[in-house]
Amino acid sequence: MSRAWRITFATLSLALLLLAGCASQPPAATQAQLPVIREPGDFTSANATAPGFHIHDYWDGRESIEVLRSSSGPMRASCQGCVNGMPVLDIQPPDGSIVPQGTAWVDVAVHVEGQASPDAYELWVQTAVDEKPRRAGALTPGETFRFNSTNERNDPPHYVLSLWRFQVRVPAEDVEFSGTVDIRVEAVRGLPLVPYPAHPDQWLGATELSVLDESQSVDLAYAVRTPVSGQYTCMGGCPGRHVPPNGTVVPWDARFVDVTLTFPDGVPAGLDLWYHGANTRSFTRVEPDLTTPGTVHARIELERGQADSPYAPRSLWEVRVHFSEGLPAVAWTGTYRVEMVASK
Repeated sequence: MSRAWRITFATLSLALLLLAGCASQPPAATQAQLPVIREPGDFTSANATAPGFHIHDYWDGRESIEVLRSSSGPMRASCQGCVNGMPVLDIQPPDGSIVPQGTAWVDVAVHVEGQASPDAYELWVQTAVDEKPRRAGALTPGETFRFNSTNERNDPPHYVLSLWRFQVRVPAEDVEFSGTVDIRVEAVRGLPLVPYPAHPDQWLGATELSVLDESQSVDLAYAVRTPVSGQYTCMGGCPGRHVPPNGTVVPWDARFVDVTLTFPDGVPAGLDLWYHGANTRSFTRVEPDLTTPGTVHARIELERGQADSPYAPRSLWEVRVHFSEGLPAVAWTGTYRVEMVASK
């Protein structure tokens, strides 16, 4: 049986298990005796074995949690022909900050110091079930915007990276902005904590699962370091970011992830491989194994929390391929294949 079919079956098994958990909740009389998991990184035997129903309570007795507080700092931006207006702030909660189960609404306070043309602002929100931000409504100066939530919209259990995203937009096609944008987001408790079933067996007898397998062709990757910013500008179909497709995850109890890049015409000099798992958005550079001609390989031994949540609908992992910053310039044309395989 191919790896592709195995991961499909594992994902289907997870979906069916979650549906079964929703349809066959433990009796209300026994819910008070269910194990309570109070930390996203807690994977105790109580919530991993049958019957396994358990509660996730990350509130620590609080009625509200500050999810995000940030200031853009001084900025200038403009846009002509923006279909949905121009974002002057586009931000996600920091690592370790989530909208937990039980959140009934989030309060969003936005303060703009400066001016925009036109002088109007909107809040756009992406919840855990959305693929992109959606318009929530107009912002009124000095007032807090209340956005209603549900447990489906809230971040799933065991997440430490929030799926939520917040944007402040100027709703016009032609926009000019100069100033700063401050935002504070607070999750407010108000919904019951729903029991979750035991953590699923996503392996179904396998010892490894394909998480990602795709190819990328590069017509001309030209990277040059600019003297002013010290950053690289890359043009012409550059090697870049790879994410597992929807429905594919690194199983919560995986021990290793192997990343393999295959170059039919040989590995280009100065190539770097970076990744991040489900516990941070900060990338880590991998020191790869180059002993096999035409192949870049890295084995990542996972710490607890780096794998995806047992209830994740999609993976939070990312792999990036680019050229070393130690190179003054690069010109390369070619094709490569990137594979990610999780194993026990």
